Amino acid sequence: SYGALLADRDYRAPALHFSWIMAAVFATQAAIPYLMVEVLGGTATEYGVWFGVACVFYVAGNLFTARWGHRYAPRRLILASSIGCMLAAAAGAIALPIAGMSAISLFVPTSALYFFAALGIAPVQAEAVAAQPGRAGAASGLLTASQMVIGALTVQVIGFSHDGTARPLFVGLVACSVLAVAGVIWFRRRPEDAGMTASTDAAA
Repeated sequence: SYGALLADRDYRAPALHFSWIMAAVFATQAAIPYLMVEVLGGTATEYGVWFGVACVFYVAGNLFTARWGHRYAPRRLILASSIGCMLAAAAGAIALPIAGMSAISLFVPTSALYFFAALGIAPVQAEAVAAQPGRAGAASGLLTASQMVIGALTVQVIGFSHDGTARPLFVGLVACSVLAVAGVIWFRRRPEDAGMTASTDAAA
């Protein structure tokens, strides 16, 4: 089943998009605690408060898709999600040398990235599982495995690139989001499945 799924472009494209978006999320969760506490000298409580704010934006993105996602074509929502993540990551990379590293310069773009990442999670999972309905279980399991593998590799690369600033993090976030956009473009052009909207609502 895994071989058949990996050979299917309609599965690979959403799976790679999902994996790269989640890799960006994992990267922030791995790097920012170190930057906040060890580099900036902040407290664990300060980090926790800021991370809680970022999570509110993540929840807001999920709620938006659950409530209003049916108004948009799934792939349009996925594209908006990946472009939004790319813009948020690029804004962070640009602002860092100008404003310097601080909790605000770390978490404002991260919060925006979380919101846009959450927008596309339900529809992209629905797209991946719908690629081969007869292998839905294997598709879901492989989707989870791929995000873990790509996320782990991304975190390691960013960690090895650490230079005492947030620059490697934001460069990594930009790279992840660009690859996610490439995954959207890779989608094969075909008519939307009639049941895709219902699948998106169910996944949300």
